[in-house]
Amino acid sequence: MRQDVVVLLGVLFLAFIAIPFVPHESFMVLDNILIRIVLLAILLYSVNYGPVVSVATFMLIAAMLLERHYRVMSLSKLIFRLTPKGARPLDEVETKMEMPESAQLQYVEDETGVEGESEFGPKDYSGQNDFEPLGLPENHKDVRPSVPLGEAAAALFN
Repeated sequence: MRQDVVVLLGVLFLAFIAIPFVPHESFMVLDNILIRIVLLAILLYSVNYGPVVSVATFMLIAAMLLERHYRVMSLSKLIFRLTPKGARPLDEVETKMEMPESAQLQYVEDETGVEGESEFGPKDYSGQNDFEPLGLPENHKDVRPSVPLGEAAAALFN
């Protein structure tokens, strides 16, 4: 191996080991699409150094994204644990949202449709559960006529 490849692998290994010690706010940069494009460009450029360096670069980028998602989930679990039972974390945000006053809303109590207005209204027979038997025994089975496999499609291929 060339010396620059060995040095690059050492730097990638040290960066891989240091990922858990990076502050949480630093990983929020990975949400930006521009940063993700830069990471993709770095990954593609690492192919110039060979397959070992490109795989190591991929592992480093994957570990950074994995650590970022892990920290977001850990933070959401912590918020969920610290909220009291029956309360939701977004209740404060929802109360600040502008809701229309009740004077602006118009309610029509017990509104019923005009007869003949809808085609899907109840008919005379709805609600009935009448069953008319066919007069056949319970184990009535008919043997259906069939043809050997392939005979029905044979005309298509001739």
